[in-house]
Amino acid sequence: MKHISLLFVVAIMFWSCGQQSSNDSQAEQAQPEEWMGMDEFHMVMAESFHPYRDSANIEPAKQYAKEMLVAVEAWSNNPLPEKVDNDEVRQLMADLTRQCQQLLDATNLDLTDSIGSKLTAAHDVFHHLQEKWYQKEEHHQ
Repeated sequence: MKHISLLFVVAIMFWSCGQQSSNDSQAEQAQPEEWMGMDEFHMVMAESFHPYRDSANIEPAKQYAKEMLVAVEAWSNNPLPEKVDNDEVRQLMADLTRQCQQLLDATNLDLTDSIGSKLTAAHDVFHHLQEKWYQKEEHHQ
């Protein structure tokens, strides 16, 4: 009788461990995929763009232009997640890198009249990438 009870307890333990593993893999599947580098770039873009949009303050854009270029280059060097691994997104990433380089060039040359337009152009490309990632076709300000 002891052997049957022990066998029953061991069988329940194996079953419960198997259930937990199944639940863990379901939780992993429910986790959204991450696009490495996007959030880091977004933080720098937000620090630069919102003061400009809200009060025409280009100083943060000038301050963070180099950091923004470094962030987009790091982001571009990460593999594209499967759902955005296509030619259109690759082109948008190249466009964003180019826009960030142009912003840095404008800040280095102190082209005050161009900085806002360069920043806005980079912002617009970034939001187009976000729309592709989140599968939205609406424009975010």
